[in-house]
Amino acid sequence: MKRALGAKAIEFYRRAAALDPSDFELWNKMAYLQLTLFRSPNEAHPLLVHSIDLFPGSHTAYGLLGDTLTQKGAALSNSGEREAFIRSGVTNYQEAAKLARSNTNGANSRYFHGYNVALGKSYAKLGEPRWAIGAYRRALRVCPPTERWMHEETLARLYFSVEDETNAALHVKRAIESAPTDKRAALTNLRDQILARPGDR
Repeated sequence: MKRALGAKAIEFYRRAAALDPSDFELWNKMAYLQLTLFRSPNEAHPLLVHSIDLFPGSHTAYGLLGDTLTQKGAALSNSGEREAFIRSGVTNYQEAAKLARSNTNGANSRYFHGYNVALGKSYAKLGEPRWAIGAYRRALRVCPPTERWMHEETLARLYFSVEDETNAALHVKRAIESAPTDKRAALTNLRDQILARPGDR
């Protein structure tokens, strides 16, 4: 049912784009449906390239292109090719975050947050935890209150992975303080692991 409705929506956007081919948002919407509903990054890719050609200031297009390249890379078995796609995704997430940052106090703050989370996940996949830490710290500054504990936990784990027990302990403490009750036991176990490792705290 959803796929049928999605196909109708794409056809509607295609017709609208034929009447107004300069409307970049129509191309973004088609790409979004191809990517999220049909899991077709190969279909989404040229739509987003065209959208950026129409309006290079669209943070949405760059963010979706980052998702597209990451999704394409995930399907590859060759590690070198997979890494290349993830790095291309990172480049687009960075551009998306830069464009969205111009209004982080308004509606764009949730986009800025999302792009930095995507950057953090990508850097983690690339085995670059220190870059991931930077991305998650930026996301933490504008994250919804209900998600704060999750970012604090992620930062605790990332700092722990680079043997920075001081910051790991700080972030897991904050995670425990802001987490739902049913999540605190697991976070307490993480805290105990961090505190058990010798370090300068």
